[in-house]
Amino acid sequence: MWKYSILAFFIKSFLVTSIFAQKFTSDELRRRYQKADDLYNLDDANEQTDSLAIIYFDQVIDHIDTSSIENQLILWNAYIKSGVIQQYNANQRSAINHYRDAIQTVVKFNLADSMKLKPMLYTGMLYYEQENIDSSIYYLRKAELIAGTYNNVSDESQLFNTLGAIYFKLGNYSQSINYFRKAIRVMPTNSSYSESIIATCQSNIATALNKLGEYDSAISIYKPLIKQGYHSEDNYMNLGVSYFEKGDLDSALIYFHKITQPSIELYNNLADSYIQIGQIEKGLTNIEKALKLSKEGVNKKLLKAVSYNLKGEAYEKLQRYDDALRNYQRALMEAVLEFRDTSIFSNPTNKLLTTSNYQLFNFLVSKSEAFDKVYRKTGDREMLKGAMDTYEAAIKVSDFIAKYFDNDDARIFHNRIVLPTYQKAVGFVIYAFNQTKNQLLLEKALAWAEKSKANTLWISLKEEGLKLKKHLPDSLTKEESKLKYRLSQFTLKLITAQSEEEVESITNDMINTELALASVRDKFHDYQDYYDQKFSFDILDVKKLQKEVLLDDEALISYFEIDDKILLFLVKRNYLTFHEIDRSSAFKDSLNYYLKALRTISIGKSYDGRETARFLYQQLIGPVADKIKGINSLIFIPHQELNNLSFESLMSSGNKYLIETYDVRYQYAASFLPESEEIEIQLDQSISIAPFVKKSSVMQLDSVDEIKKQHMFSTLPESANEIDALSGIKLLGNNASKKEFLKILGDYKVLHLATHAYANDELPGQSFISFFPDAAEETDFKLFVHELSAIDLSGLELVFLSACETNAGKNVTGEGIMSISRAFTNAGCKNIITSLWKAEDYVTSFLSKKFYQYLEEGHSPAKALQLSKIELLRDKSYSQFRSPNYWAHLIYIGNIREAENSYWWWYIPVGIVTILLLLRIRKLMN
Repeated sequence: MWKYSILAFFIKSFLVTSIFAQKFTSDELRRRYQKADDLYNLDDANEQTDSLAIIYFDQVIDHIDTSSIENQLILWNAYIKSGVIQQYNANQRSAINHYRDAIQTVVKFNLADSMKLKPMLYTGMLYYEQENIDSSIYYLRKAELIAGTYNNVSDESQLFNTLGAIYFKLGNYSQSINYFRKAIRVMPTNSSYSESIIATCQSNIATALNKLGEYDSAISIYKPLIKQGYHSEDNYMNLGVSYFEKGDLDSALIYFHKITQPSIELYNNLADSYIQIGQIEKGLTNIEKALKLSKEGVNKKLLKAVSYNLKGEAYEKLQRYDDALRNYQRALMEAVLEFRDTSIFSNPTNKLLTTSNYQLFNFLVSKSEAFDKVYRKTGDREMLKGAMDTYEAAIKVSDFIAKYFDNDDARIFHNRIVLPTYQKAVGFVIYAFNQTKNQLLLEKALAWAEKSKANTLWISLKEEGLKLKKHLPDSLTKEESKLKYRLSQFTLKLITAQSEEEVESITNDMINTELALASVRDKFHDYQDYYDQKFSFDILDVKKLQKEVLLDDEALISYFEIDDKILLFLVKRNYLTFHEIDRSSAFKDSLNYYLKALRTISIGKSYDGRETARFLYQQLIGPVADKIKGINSLIFIPHQELNNLSFESLMSSGNKYLIETYDVRYQYAASFLPESEEIEIQLDQSISIAPFVKKSSVMQLDSVDEIKKQHMFSTLPESANEIDALSGIKLLGNNASKKEFLKILGDYKVLHLATHAYANDELPGQSFISFFPDAAEETDFKLFVHELSAIDLSGLELVFLSACETNAGKNVTGEGIMSISRAFTNAGCKNIITSLWKAEDYVTSFLSKKFYQYLEEGHSPAKALQLSKIELLRDKSYSQFRSPNYWAHLIYIGNIREAENSYWWWYIPVGIVTILLLLRIRKLMN
């Protein structure tokens, strides 16, 4: 660059002197533009020809008469092409200025908007190269809007490929794949250049698949590309990374050693591989090679940061912790430009976050784990503080990443990836608490544990709440709703697609809609109040939970799984403790056996889970049994394998079910508990659905397996009785259609669904609730989970999902069950009665009727459900249904608590008696 600048200076000085005071005619300027253009298009361009081209372009820019459209177009081209040359020669600031001038030319002379695409794309790409991602996204988003307005605009494929690269950098790998695929679709296929770009996009897709953990799929893309001769060196690197992530380090090293061109990335990958197999010295040697190359490169700070982080890992393996921590700190300084603090006890704040946040998160985790090890070894309180602060910094970065994503799939994937860090952090704090008995550490452990649970659901509900409070434009929120609905409709069409061509067409429409939806959601961030509130770091305030949320007669029991332990946290108004439960093979076997026993209802086979229920009670409740005496209400927050458990079915040593002593409610995390939730449910404003009160003969399925699997048309004879106690609208039989339900849903406060449901463990979005089968297409009588994402249910006070398995589904690490009931919560309904397994129609009808009767008396849903179950257990005519596999399937997820004045009428006679006694005493004393 220095040589180029000097050469350009002398050439320009000579030419400027020779034409000093010369007045250019219009024809002369056009000739100079043509000369510049010829130099620009040379196949063997060099520094000298580039310098001359820039000078000629600048003369055109400075002197051309812009009164004609033809000259305006010449001016625009001069800015663009001069910027390209400047960009090629690493004069980035000048290039950006030229591209911006090209944009202003379009605006000034009211040229076609499509002419903004190229300079905006190039500006966005330049900012991306500089790792200024926010500015890059700003220009690329504007370019994307233009591309969506005009057909067949140039550079579309380059735009989508760059957007894919940005989303990849942000960690939103699924969305990056969408963009890479879109880039391939709009790429002309009639040139070798196009084929090369397509190969690049395919390689990028494979790299994103790598990040999603789909290593074999990635490898199946890389290998053919190498055989075809495309980007062999890069794809050797990519293959090496794939095998490294799979844990096949020998294969990884084989591919890394096939690479002939030295690079920082190569040396970092070699170093990482050697460190993992214990060859630390070889690892350090490659790190030094990477650091030497990084001194010679431009914009290589992030790769340099990776080198320092690897150096820290190497020293940590050698137990040289001081050296490890210094190198981790250096990695943070390289990753965050504004962060220059060399103290190992200092971390970047959220205000300094870069958009390379995944790397920053990994660097903070590495550093916190080093502090962790030193504290466990030395007991040094300074190391304890260092570990706490750095774990917290990593958690804040993780929170920022999750909130930056624009779709739930990316957030769910992210939360699954970061759960091990939460587990390490919580495990460390528990260790420190055991050493110090500092109660603040126990509060921190609980707060971090709860932060990790159902975070995707929490963010989604927070966003929806902010959209209402922060007065975003109706046009934006309506556009989002429209796109969500359109995406849901495309998903429905995909289910019934008949050909590969139709599937491909619908898939393309879905990708375009997903990208448009992401673009709209990104615009919400332009509103500062919304942005600030959304990205504020929200974490459980344990003291506030105790003093302002929990009542005197309530206790929260939360579980958190760490390796071979389950942590049990008990929280009461003035009390907090924890216990460790051993996840022994006996415990896991008992839990699996019990879950199966609960879900097994068969004629002639008696329930045999009582002994296991007592064992699990002692394990999961026993450690705090004496601390919850006198409590009336329990709130359970399960984790991981406990998500499928009905806690109220567990039995104490006195052979009493838990439900006989406590009313029980469940929540996804303690963060979901509000300060107050005492509402009177408006049962008179209810809608109840019972499509299968009698056998349907409207439709027949061709597949017997389908009928067996889904039981979509089996009669539910008790479903009419189930909703008998409810006033309001009732849709029975063929009146209970999906179309009618969706038409009138928004007018009611209570919804009861007495129907069939199916939980799809593999594809949670394809789980559904059945309505009356009044149409040929299954999408017309099944309400799929993905459709609920486009429906606002925030007006519902209570939903009763008595259909089978509405709380069953895929158990996703860190998130919980991807169930139908969770989808209702995500759609805005805060209070849900749901089922954990297939229900017995007769018993469900009994419980449902009793439930509504107790609600009418003023009880909370949890208390009403408890009293209904107790009544079933004591009713002699239902003695054959007393085992919990008949009644424990129904659970309450929500926050409505028993009103403190539920029994206000007792105060009247008590008050009268008290007054009479006082009068009597006074009379006697006189």
